[in-house]
Amino acid sequence: HIYNLASGKTLPADIGKETDQYIPRILFTEDPSILAVLRLNRLQNKLEILKTGVGTGQSEVIYTEENKCYIDESNFDNLRFLPDGKHFIVTSERDGWNHLYLYDIQGTLVRQLTTGNFDVTGFYGFDPAKKEFYYQAAGLSPLQREVYSVTMSGKIHRLSTEKGTNSADFSKTFKYYIGASSSATSPTVYSLFDISGKQIRVLEANTELRARLDEYKPSLKEFINFTTKENVTLNAWVIYPPDFDKTKKYPLLMNQYSGPNSQE
Repeated sequence: HIYNLASGKTLPADIGKETDQYIPRILFTEDPSILAVLRLNRLQNKLEILKTGVGTGQSEVIYTEENKCYIDESNFDNLRFLPDGKHFIVTSERDGWNHLYLYDIQGTLVRQLTTGNFDVTGFYGFDPAKKEFYYQAAGLSPLQREVYSVTMSGKIHRLSTEKGTNSADFSKTFKYYIGASSSATSPTVYSLFDISGKQIRVLEANTELRARLDEYKPSLKEFINFTTKENVTLNAWVIYPPDFDKTKKYPLLMNQYSGPNSQE
């Protein structure tokens, strides 16, 4: 339902006749008179974006995606409408990997912005001044995360340089961002960068924690991979007990889930 604060009136939005379904997200487009309503079937393998008039409740479908398995819930929060009022961005696994797609407001595909055998793992936003999108991806390895930008024409630039897991928190103007970088051997370092990726200064280096780790010398993760009987190669890590002796037997503690996107 849509409630008008000025008039105090409520009207129902047309979300179709099906009652056994989900409405997982609702957000305004750049036009304040138009809502974007996400409609998902019960099996969660068909997603539609409805363009709904706030004054009428009438809806039309501008985007449909179907997947033989399911549509991952993390993609719902990546829907963004661009300030020009003419385009929107989504992430989709339609080619087997999670990538960024640019559409016009009528739902016509303009272009796939990212391609390759890797996943886009986070979408940070769009800078209308430079006309660039910013995102996180496992572009180099599924064991890492990097921060990237891509232009509306599809030209990609990697902003982060450190190995390990990198993420970013951008200013509203997209002139600066706070980058966080960590790895299996290093605690998180927070730094301020300009939009070109140049470091301005370190905000928190976690020096005390680093010194404490050097003092305690904890057992660190060792990365391995193995091949299943279905011939699928999987990555894993192991932490061995202190003073590990290969000739002895030890109890094994495992934390394993295998649900959607459950990588640790």
